[in-house]
Amino acid sequence: MPEGLQEAFIQLHNPLCEAALLKAQQAALAFAYEVSQLVHDVRKDIKGLGPIRAVGVHGQTILHRPELGISLQLNAPAVIAEQTGLVVVSDFRTADLAAEEMRTIMAQLGFRTVDEMVGQSQKLNMNAAIDHFKAQGIDLSAILYKPEVAENVPVRNITKQDHGLDNVLDVDIVSKAQKAIISKEPQTLHFDIKNTNRSVGALLSNEISKAHGREGLPTDTLKLLFKGAAGQSFGCFATKGLHMEVTGNANDYFGKGLSGARLVAKVPEEATFKPEENIIIGNVALYGATAGEAYINGIAGERFCVRNSGAVAVVEGVGDHGCEYMTGGEAVILGKIGRNFAAGMSGGIAYIYAENGVFDDRNFNMEMIGLEDLSKDDIAHVKELIQNHISYTGSPLATQILADWNTTQKHFIKVMPTDYKAALERMAQEKQNA
Repeated sequence: MPEGLQEAFIQLHNPLCEAALLKAQQAALAFAYEVSQLVHDVRKDIKGLGPIRAVGVHGQTILHRPELGISLQLNAPAVIAEQTGLVVVSDFRTADLAAEEMRTIMAQLGFRTVDEMVGQSQKLNMNAAIDHFKAQGIDLSAILYKPEVAENVPVRNITKQDHGLDNVLDVDIVSKAQKAIISKEPQTLHFDIKNTNRSVGALLSNEISKAHGREGLPTDTLKLLFKGAAGQSFGCFATKGLHMEVTGNANDYFGKGLSGARLVAKVPEEATFKPEENIIIGNVALYGATAGEAYINGIAGERFCVRNSGAVAVVEGVGDHGCEYMTGGEAVILGKIGRNFAAGMSGGIAYIYAENGVFDDRNFNMEMIGLEDLSKDDIAHVKELIQNHISYTGSPLATQILADWNTTQKHFIKVMPTDYKAALERMAQEKQNA
């Protein structure tokens, strides 16, 4: 066998070979031509062995040479070079080969379909695992036990589960909001809500996105005013143009994946308790939010704004692990924070208010952040957000803070990720130099 072909075969056989991966991924055409020339050469040297074929994973055929008996496909780092008496196969198998091998194994086990295999735990051989030194003392018999049941009793899922999506609140909302969804006509709708109404706003946002794409609707096109106790994931994935307001309270995952809408949670006017001393929304609010606003007239639970990457929120207190893994956006917190604040916070900014202006460093995870005083621009920006908070919630606490702004503005602290700050400064410098 020519030396070049032997080397190519060795490369193809080793999926970790950097040269083979580069040839297959970055220079597929050139590699295919090289293989075709090598195959042409070896056909001259090896006579009477029949046609040589080089085939690859499913994809676009980039080399087809009938005169050489070659059809080569390279859309992934996998190639099979085959000839009579010599077979070279990479560890990345084609779908056809994998399916063929699976059919062979199934036939050996006595199964014709995958469905027939489900639940047949008696076919599993546990000896190899049990004999391994790491598995000493582990007994899998209870897990793999197969109960005796009649032949007509199914051992796999054959009934489609009814999730009750036809009866969710969003269906009613969508039916009544067609003018806003289709024609972008402003609408205001009122609904009662209870804690079994989960993910309110998700199906609605999907309908808006299907009609208008990622741009959604113009600001405040559709105002949805709810009264009661919202279930989990209120306003999840809510898109641009929505204003979703609940007078009452909300469960966990408030604003999960928020995508441009404005969410408001506020206490009823007749409430006799102080909002800033009571929890009004649950844990993990604004998890993974990418855009939008949220104004919470009360305390949020744990992990507020976890993984937030673009939403702006004002809240009157949070539980433990606030702003955890936050990468963008802003959080204005007008009250107490729990422990481990800003753990893993690599981006975004948090502004925290303390009535006496004193902060306990032990509540902060200082690994990736620094604590700073607010600049003049920060003060103006925070004031604007607090004004918005008052406008949407009527917060007595926010009203009290702004009433003595010359004093209270000094009681804020800025939580700034160190690497994020350095990146912003570098970008500002580059812009100035340009």
